[in-house]
Amino acid sequence: MARVTDRKVLYKKKRYGIYGCPHCHALNITNLFQKTHTCTKCWKTNRLDKANILFGSDDLKEAQTYLQTLKIQDALKKGVRDFTHADQL
Repeated sequence: MARVTDRKVLYKKKRYGIYGCPHCHALNITNLFQKTHTCTKCWKTNRLDKANILFGSDDLKEAQTYLQTLKIQDALKKGVRDFTHADQL
């Protein structure tokens, strides 16, 4: 899993991306060919050209796996140890 930092290269070559919502800081996965995306936590509409893209991939499964590891790392920082319930992630 390679991290892509150049936004122009990311938008031209990668289809799926992970970004943090600027309002609630929740991690979201999106199709990078769209112009906006609605956050799944706070329901605010975010412009993707101004979003900080953390990861990009052509494969949806790879992007979902990376999103899950980011959420688990975030949960471990907060002290959550039980990952059996999806609503905790």
